[in-house]
Amino acid sequence: MLLFFTVICMSAGAQSDTILVEVASLEELLKLARTQNPDLKSYKLNVTKSSYDVKITKAALLPSVTGSFSGQRNLALATTPVPGEFFGQPGTTVNAQFGQDYAYNAGISITKSLLDWQSSLKVKMAKLAYEVTQVQQDAYLQILEQQVNLNYYSILISKRAAALAEKDMQIADSMALFSEQKFREGLVDALALNQARINSHVTKQNLNNSKQVYNKSIGDLKLLLGMGKEDSLTVVVNIQNELPPKYGAGELRPDESIKLANLNQQQAQNQVNIQKSMLVPKLSLYSYYGKQQFREDFGIDFGNNSWTNYRYLGLN
Repeated sequence: MLLFFTVICMSAGAQSDTILVEVASLEELLKLARTQNPDLKSYKLNVTKSSYDVKITKAALLPSVTGSFSGQRNLALATTPVPGEFFGQPGTTVNAQFGQDYAYNAGISITKSLLDWQSSLKVKMAKLAYEVTQVQQDAYLQILEQQVNLNYYSILISKRAAALAEKDMQIADSMALFSEQKFREGLVDALALNQARINSHVTKQNLNNSKQVYNKSIGDLKLLLGMGKEDSLTVVVNIQNELPPKYGAGELRPDESIKLANLNQQQAQNQVNIQKSMLVPKLSLYSYYGKQQFREDFGIDFGNNSWTNYRYLGLN
């Protein structure tokens, strides 16, 4: 059963939370690592970001619709030479000005890409990048589970070894005291006494080594679980019930790094195709649907006959 405790500590006016965690099985540790590991959270955020990048690149292939309104004050109309026949002056050229002082335009512009290999390949690249982030997450999760397993069974073994070392130390200390007593009585020689003392020191060293391995594994697990240095982690283990499982062929998973290398190869090839696509022409359709109004004085009239149609369709 997984237990969480939060202890609030007050010191010098500052407030901090100390987390106490107790786990009773490997499955609980793995579940906690999948939800609390900070690096795994970062990978999940990268996956989310990549999914938005795919949507952004897809948007480049969608039609673009823009509404606009503009007003223009012609300070001086353009002069155009025209034949005098239009003004009853044959054989001459008249410099005429066409237009009115105020012009207004309102309409909608629509642009649609018909052929754009570069944008299509960028969409593919974004999809590959999304797959890469997913595989990177799976690869890290695979390593994370391996590290949790390694530290968990290291705790199990070192805790059991420490318990055995404590019993051995008691026996070794008793044998050392007994040998020293017999040496004083002249019943054993110095070689036997020194051997008993060496055995006592060896058992103490074994105990210290087991405790160091235990503490190191606890510290590594705290890092994997996103816990702080001041937090406490207790792992309750039972050597009789916590033997490593035997994996069957159906339970083995392929190495995610192989899949990641394959995706990296596809990305490299797609990048080459993007550079080649820069030599391919782009084809797009554009159109404008709007109305115009021309006036001699400032102002806008919204009557039915005040606006004239202005529309066009083009291929780029």
